[in-house]
Amino acid sequence: MRGMNQAKFVTHVFFCFVVYAGFQVCGAADEAELDDEPTVDRCKFCPDLLNPSAELAIGTWIASSDASKFDEYRALQGRTVNVDLGVKLHYLDESAKYLWLDAQQLGLASRYLSIEGGKQGSYRIDFDYKQSRHWQFGEAKTPYLGVESDKLSLSDSLKQSVNDADDLQTIKAQLHNIDVAQSRKQLAFAINKTFNKRWSSRIGFRYEKKDGVITSGAAIGSAYLNANSVILPEPIDYQTRSIDLSALYSGNILQAQLGIRSHFFDNANEYLRWDNLFTSTGSEVSEAQIALPPSSQHHQVYVRLGAQFSEKTQLFYQLNVGRMSQDDTLLPYTINTQDQSFNRSLPHVSAEARVDHLHSQVKLSHRATEELKLDGALIYHERNNKTPVSNYDYVILDLADGDNRTNNPYDFKDYTAKLASRYRWSEVLNSEVLLRRDVKKRSLQATNKTTEDMLGIKSKLNAFESLDMSFQYRYKKRDYDNYAVTLSGENPLMRKYYLAKMKQHYLSGELFYLLSESTDLNLSLEYGLTDYHDTDIGLTDAQNYHVQLDINSMVFEFFNISGYAALEQYRSNQQGSTNGSTADWEAINTDQVASLGVGVHAKELFERIEFGINYTMSLASGKTEYETSLSGGDLPDFESTRHTVNLYGTYRLKENMSLRLSYLLESYNEKNWQTDELAAGDIPRVLTLLEENHDYLANLVFLSYAYQFE
Repeated sequence: MRGMNQAKFVTHVFFCFVVYAGFQVCGAADEAELDDEPTVDRCKFCPDLLNPSAELAIGTWIASSDASKFDEYRALQGRTVNVDLGVKLHYLDESAKYLWLDAQQLGLASRYLSIEGGKQGSYRIDFDYKQSRHWQFGEAKTPYLGVESDKLSLSDSLKQSVNDADDLQTIKAQLHNIDVAQSRKQLAFAINKTFNKRWSSRIGFRYEKKDGVITSGAAIGSAYLNANSVILPEPIDYQTRSIDLSALYSGNILQAQLGIRSHFFDNANEYLRWDNLFTSTGSEVSEAQIALPPSSQHHQVYVRLGAQFSEKTQLFYQLNVGRMSQDDTLLPYTINTQDQSFNRSLPHVSAEARVDHLHSQVKLSHRATEELKLDGALIYHERNNKTPVSNYDYVILDLADGDNRTNNPYDFKDYTAKLASRYRWSEVLNSEVLLRRDVKKRSLQATNKTTEDMLGIKSKLNAFESLDMSFQYRYKKRDYDNYAVTLSGENPLMRKYYLAKMKQHYLSGELFYLLSESTDLNLSLEYGLTDYHDTDIGLTDAQNYHVQLDINSMVFEFFNISGYAALEQYRSNQQGSTNGSTADWEAINTDQVASLGVGVHAKELFERIEFGINYTMSLASGKTEYETSLSGGDLPDFESTRHTVNLYGTYRLKENMSLRLSYLLESYNEKNWQTDELAAGDIPRVLTLLEENHDYLANLVFLSYAYQFE
């Protein structure tokens, strides 16, 4: 199937080139007819001067820690010396030909290169390359070999060797370390051609490859109560190819764009198969299998129209029509067919999955008076699932009979109407009122129709030269037409939160005050409350707030001091039932983050030196508390603390040469009951990856030299 997607992609590329050539011919003919001079379309980073310039930066990162949590988003590679290289180039000549190049972090695991060139008012060529790596966590432990492939194997001594928690303890010495990490590479190329003042076109290609390892849970058993589970290293080997072709017209009144866009997603692995580690009752099979994300494709045609009827009235229309499809061969219910009753045929050889979608919207903007502006929009979205409806007699946990089920190809029709009114009461006061209604019709779900209404109010006051204030309030209400469970075994009292009746309040405010010519203060507040008032079982309410204070001050004309303090909390209540008829327990989840930061930056204190220091701190906690008469207590709390100190400085050797030195000290501590002192066998019949505590103390030094060519 992967080869078929590649062939289809090549066919689409050829087709787009043919269409693009047609645009070139039509545009050239129109250009000859109009005989317009090319417009000057300046590149986004072109310098103002015609003199070319270039900058080269060479640096090194030296890290004292190999903690994956520290490296997670820093593009470093553990306790090593990481070489860094950066290049910038600007060129513009008198004939309006230009080249812009920017390449940064070329020696690190996350790097990028961007090139833009062409001739102003005639054509532009863009090339971009990005590479990134995400270390989720390091030193995970597993007995499996063949990580990053579709077959995880065990040594002969480990196959079906574990019967209880004591056996899990005995295999501890045979576990080996792996990194749970993902890398992503993105390549984009585009050609933009301007024919004249009215016509232009664009063709773009994009390629993305993502590989590595994520985690996935799997189980084998003849029933849920005797299921044996493992956390597996699931392979990632994805490729996505995209092509986008469009033609644009820009007239005095009408602007239009017509385009086609295609995406092809390929997964090199159709399934993940693993050897069975356990030998307890009901699991006497040698291996099992789970399906991985299938390959798919998406095609779309889009039209955008804009009309400027007058200085006061504008109209915009957009239409997107597309199709998503997936036709991989279906995997068998199970690969364990010792019981002949499991050797069942599937209703289809392939998925034959197809979803058609349509999105249409029209927007109208009109300035009725100098003080009043009106905006309105109508939006329609339709999702029509054409996947065949069939009965599937599936197998649970590779060894247990499942109920006969029918797939439900959901359809949606969304209708949205929006109206906004903006009024300027005076030079210092303006307000906005927003009304919105969303009606969503569904098929084969618990309710066929939901309706959401929203009222929003905004106001901004510039009371004095030194004081600005803004205020916002939003109220939303959702209702449905009847509610009936669609799955067997589902509690009729439970409401899915995205369908349930709901009332929501949101309030925010911001105050900016200029204390003096050199000092300003900013205070922002947010509060939200959502009440699922018709829910007996499920999410019943949620609330959140955020408070932040920022201050900035210039001292002695060369010292800038800044600081902030913030507090954020999310809290939700969920009710459940053990008897299926009444709510007899409640879970209260509370997540809170407090952060603080202070920075000092000195500029022009000395002739050639610029330096500063920053300190940040963040405290996070998570609690799950139970209010119930049942046995058992609250879950242990999660807590984390991070402190970071960063000292930096730049010394200008000459006008075009500089040295930069930076030192970062960071500590991180967490209290996580899911990983703290967790050993093999601590969870009966479950083998995890034994993720370790992420505590670390790290030092990071960065030294670089930059030279600017003139």
